[in-house]
Amino acid sequence: MPPPEQLQAARYQASYQWPYLSALLYSLQPVSKPGVMTMGVDKWHRLYYDPEWVEKQPTAQLASALYHECGHLLRDHHGRAETLLNKQLAHWSLVWNLAGDCEINDDLAKEEAVKFWKEPEPAVPGMFSLPDGETVEFYYERLLENVKVISIPVVGVGRGACGSSSGNPFPWEDPYGQGEAPGVPHAEGELIKQQVAHDVESHEKSRGTVPGWLKRWASERLSPVVDWRRELATTIRRAQDFVAGRIEYSYRRISRRVLACPEIVLPGMQQPVPWGAIVLDTSGSMSEKELARCLGEINGVLAACGLTGLRVFVTDHAVHSARKVFDASQIELVGGGGTDMRLGVAAALESRPRPNFIIVLTDGETPWPEAPIGIPLVATLVSGDKSGVPAWARKIVIPIPDLA
Repeated sequence: MPPPEQLQAARYQASYQWPYLSALLYSLQPVSKPGVMTMGVDKWHRLYYDPEWVEKQPTAQLASALYHECGHLLRDHHGRAETLLNKQLAHWSLVWNLAGDCEINDDLAKEEAVKFWKEPEPAVPGMFSLPDGETVEFYYERLLENVKVISIPVVGVGRGACGSSSGNPFPWEDPYGQGEAPGVPHAEGELIKQQVAHDVESHEKSRGTVPGWLKRWASERLSPVVDWRRELATTIRRAQDFVAGRIEYSYRRISRRVLACPEIVLPGMQQPVPWGAIVLDTSGSMSEKELARCLGEINGVLAACGLTGLRVFVTDHAVHSARKVFDASQIELVGGGGTDMRLGVAAALESRPRPNFIIVLTDGETPWPEAPIGIPLVATLVSGDKSGVPAWARKIVIPIPDLA
């Protein structure tokens, strides 16, 4: 069933007003849910809507509602909720959704292009005597202290009913792969966010009209947190310089002297090409935010070190893929099981050509090789347990900042 013309018009208008969000807006898969009297999204980019409710909304306000829903996906409210909400109580999810609405709506209120809907009144920090500009975690902790919040009716967009992407799942949401729309796979969703970040950066450079919160979000997504030039590039360039200075004999290239003495075949000399490998942890303990940071750091390695490509080994309790990449968008994030980065390191060492250095991107909750592997190993940790990294490996810690 195609979405109503009103929803199509609203998506077009939202794409016109916020063109850098087009990749995300057009990835949303509309799913009709008559009778729910609201609009919401899940983490699989499925947009649930009530056809009758949509038809009653002015196009400008409906476009702003779509913009609001995109905010839940970009700010990873569902992933942050899974990390924090250790008690599956309905009112906890509602409070988290309201906190996420506060984090989004105080920014949207500063934009002239946003036409807020009047019913229901959007949740903003001032409604609960809270300051603007804080994180969803801050608002969540403060709202939990307000008993009245729990009794707030769940009435629609921006007021606690934005779906599981906001951390407040509803019974009318479809299981992944079922219903009118199958949903967007996690890896594809991460690439869409990456594209939005690039589009935000490009739009800001050419026009300079991107809202502040989106500029901060894109900067954190695209810019490596770690100073790679100081912390990592030194190790890699040492490996590169060492290899670049080596001249080895090989029968793959026959010596020119064979012309003078054809009876004897002599090996020629060749200069090895520096080569690196990355072992990427995709186990169940890695959150979406940590995986996104890892993708940004891979691009940081490629850009800062001037490499022409890296071989990436996607690993959890097994090595799922090993391929040469020139950009993080070429990596397929598969896994979600146990964690053993030793398997990825072993696969990298067995690959040909053999790498001159290995970077392991992980949360640290993994066993490590017991003995030195003969080449530099850089343990790059995005959180988690850091005590198990062997002393002979280089350790770098990447903080994961909260999105303010």
